[in-house]
Amino acid sequence: MSKIRPLSPHLQVYKLPMAAVLSITHRFTGVLLFIGLLLLAWTFIACAIYPEVVHKAYVFFSASYFALYSFKLFIFVCLNVLCYHYLNGIRHILWDFGLGLTKSAVKISGIVVLVLSLLFSFIVYNVFLNLW
Repeated sequence: MSKIRPLSPHLQVYKLPMAAVLSITHRFTGVLLFIGLLLLAWTFIACAIYPEVVHKAYVFFSASYFALYSFKLFIFVCLNVLCYHYLNGIRHILWDFGLGLTKSAVKISGIVVLVLSLLFSFIVYNVFLNLW
């Protein structure tokens, strides 16, 4: 009476479709943006209460090249997260209208979102934020 039952694939063996990976990434970037906005608000409040913190941060970032370049990398990654979340949100809105729901269109739009998010974050960083 013992049947050999099929086993479900292990998570490391199973390959998620690109649309699923991008959907999970969209949710993850939304959480990161929410936490980032809370930290940014907390930083502004701390700078308003303790103005000497602003001067100490300025001295720290001007004295250390490693701190300055790691901060620039952090800003670029934050911009990339923001651009990706924004563009993928537009993609989801287009899906809500019934546009681009074929298998090939979903894959192409996913690649377009990834490429455009890198391109837009690079442009915004170099044109507007590369001031120092």
